Amino acid sequence: MASVKLSKKLELERIQAKILLITGTKTTQQELLDKCINYVERNFDDFVEKEMEIPQLTRKKIDWISKFATDSGYAHPELTDDELLYDKYQ
Repeated sequence: MASVKLSKKLELERIQAKILLITGTKTTQQELLDKCINYVERNFDDFVEKEMEIPQLTRKKIDWISKFATDSGYAHPELTDDELLYDKYQ
């Protein structure tokens, strides 16, 4: 198991104490972190929208990307791009 350094250890301890007060059940920090991860997995889109900084795609960025886009001229209608790129076809 990998170790993770927490920058908000005090906040984790406060949440742990609040849960103990509300439920009367002691929860380890590992259990609490596992529950947080499960919660984020179930509410992933909401989490990303509220907590992550998503860069905006501006007209300038679109133009820059378009400037360097090329058509390889290679067509293979039976396979998806992923199958072609990652060799995931049989």
